[in-house]
Amino acid sequence: MAKASAGTIELTADQRVVVLHGPEAFLRSLYTDHLRSALTKVHGEIEIVRHDGKASQAVDVLDDCRSFGLIQQHKLVIVDDADEFLKSSEDEDGDAPPAAPGRKSNRQLIESYCASPSESATLLLRCGPWRGGKLDKLIPEVGAVIACEELSDDRAVAWVGKRATSRYQATIDVATAALLVERLGTDLGRLDSELSKLSSAAGEGKPISGALVRELVGVSREEEVWGVQQTLLAGDARANLTHVRELVSISRVPTQQMMWAITDLARKIHGMSAGLRAGMNPFALAGTLKLWGPGKDAVTHAAHRTTPTAAAKLLGACIDMDARTKSGLSDQERAIDVLAVRFADPSIWTGAARQRRA
Repeated sequence: MAKASAGTIELTADQRVVVLHGPEAFLRSLYTDHLRSALTKVHGEIEIVRHDGKASQAVDVLDDCRSFGLIQQHKLVIVDDADEFLKSSEDEDGDAPPAAPGRKSNRQLIESYCASPSESATLLLRCGPWRGGKLDKLIPEVGAVIACEELSDDRAVAWVGKRATSRYQATIDVATAALLVERLGTDLGRLDSELSKLSSAAGEGKPISGALVRELVGVSREEEVWGVQQTLLAGDARANLTHVRELVSISRVPTQQMMWAITDLARKIHGMSAGLRAGMNPFALAGTLKLWGPGKDAVTHAAHRTTPTAAAKLLGACIDMDARTKSGLSDQERAIDVLAVRFADPSIWTGAARQRRA
């Protein structure tokens, strides 16, 4: 049948084995609802059986697929954490060796099942990471493998428009949907939650307006990124790590945008420190460095606490790490963690005091 990205395939009642994988958990949930609806439409009431992939064995899962209840019903057998369910420490290519001599592994049993699945059950495997191996060839013959990936901003905007109408009987224009995505990112769970709130606030039959989004929805991702600069200036390594990880993992801020914000802060500290040491007016420096509001005072205070040499080393570390991530030599998220901790290095902020004492 099919292996595809979310949105390019419909789930139907004749699919016997389905895989929903990828980081977008809300999308996996939506596809599960679609599959359940398709099965109910054809078979009437269905029985749903759930298994924890971290603790279940394939023999138990397949027994549920093949066995009948007291009343004949179609079954939807769901295995969550299917990556753990199918995992083997020796499985490098997605094809597991036997668990023990004469005994098949979970993966091999599922592979065998896919060759002749039960007509009275639909097996649904759900997980984040997925290494299909042979299953990527076997399952599309009897079902579907669907990647539930994070959406691009444009696709998320389109999704918001459709979801507002289909789920909440509300309307939202493209510009307002784009504003919502700008503020929340592309996490569909967060977008859906806010759509529910916004549609209720707008009132039945009334469109969701941009003014309503600005009033009820939090700050934009860009504002969140620049807000992390205040945290970095406080010099607490734990707080720095917590904040940057929340922005990357929860707010879904692009890692390159985070890297730019961190490097930009180092540039401002160095520019202010060097200018102050040269006797320049701090107000003139703030204008040159485009520092306004509370950020101006925070960076000026930080520049007084360091030296141009120490600030230059910090800026150099940021530039070097940015270059390494762009060339593939370093992981972007790890690079951000390293730089967040680097901002709390006491040697950066005690250099000025040591120099004055000397």
